[in-house]
Amino acid sequence: MVKLPKKIHFGGRNYTVEMVSELDGEESWGRTDMKRQKIFIEEKMPLEHQMEILIHELLHIAWRHTFSNFKGEEEKVKAWSMNIYGILKDNNFLK
Repeated sequence: MVKLPKKIHFGGRNYTVEMVSELDGEESWGRTDMKRQKIFIEEKMPLEHQMEILIHELLHIAWRHTFSNFKGEEEKVKAWSMNIYGILKDNNFLK
């Protein structure tokens, strides 16, 4: 069975993945704290959704490492994360 990793090395940094009951005052299911190198994901949803949110947050990290202009970041990251998760799931990469 697939599980979310507790740590991810990405972009030359080590990020900790933390499951939280709720993101304080936010309307999202995940958030990345670049300074503390932490990825927060709400635990109240199915594993499949958590996986897509993790990919979403990793794309935010990649975006910030690549681009200095954040205009349109959320819309682009959302589209890419859903597509990448679909590819991984539909082709049995998530076993």
